[in-house]
Amino acid sequence: MQSSKCKISLAVALVLSGLGAANAQAAPLLGGGSKVIQALISAEGMGGVLAYWGVGSGLGQTAFLDNDATKFTSAAASVTLTASGTVDFANSDVPLSIPQLSSYPLGLVGILSGPLIQIPYIVTPVAIAFVHAPAGTGPALPNDPSLTPTVALDDADLCGIFSGAITDWKDVTNPDTGVRYPGAPIKVIYQSDADSGMTDLLTAHLAQVCPAPSGAVTKFVETQNFASLFPSAKRRATLLRRAATTASPPRCWLNQVRPLAT
Repeated sequence: MQSSKCKISLAVALVLSGLGAANAQAAPLLGGGSKVIQALISAEGMGGVLAYWGVGSGLGQTAFLDNDATKFTSAAASVTLTASGTVDFANSDVPLSIPQLSSYPLGLVGILSGPLIQIPYIVTPVAIAFVHAPAGTGPALPNDPSLTPTVALDDADLCGIFSGAITDWKDVTNPDTGVRYPGAPIKVIYQSDADSGMTDLLTAHLAQVCPAPSGAVTKFVETQNFASLFPSAKRRATLLRRAATTASPPRCWLNQVRPLAT
């Protein structure tokens, strides 16, 4: 956490350094996007220097590319500050696509503001949460040694479960004992957002490590909409908040920053 906070401070410092002494009394920088990073930005205590809205990666990208700060507050009715003015930066779990990068400098915003800059500056894991899973036999959990260790999954298990090829715990082997877990149905519950940056991070990993399975998914692709991988099982889509158990390798958050005039 400390490392992430230091990196946020560094990134913000780099942005602020472009203001120059003449702009020391300028209005707060406006930005938004990734909800995950919002708490880290708030913890930096930069009120008055910048204003940030956690509206999700997709809307953050749109607001930045269109230079339309009203998209921040239109998506979050509970905010007390109305966003208006230049969108100086956006945080996104998902990198900008090639079409977005190609079209930006040709549009009015790109022509007036100059080229955008993408800075990868925060690394985060993606956690897979379990409810009513079989008890594991691994080491005690560091955050609470009194809790029973949960199941341990490798990439092959994740590929099987999320593809629909594995639907029962009896088909998953405990790596500590070599014995299969007791039988119980596995129900995949996934985030229903159509533009989830966290889903993009997870599916990007699955697309890299999973062979073409024989289950419900023919081949994983990187996507922000997990329901699109299960076209016949959308009824199971429901929102699942993050929890710490098994994690896939980390990837970087990408921060879109608009160059500041000198």
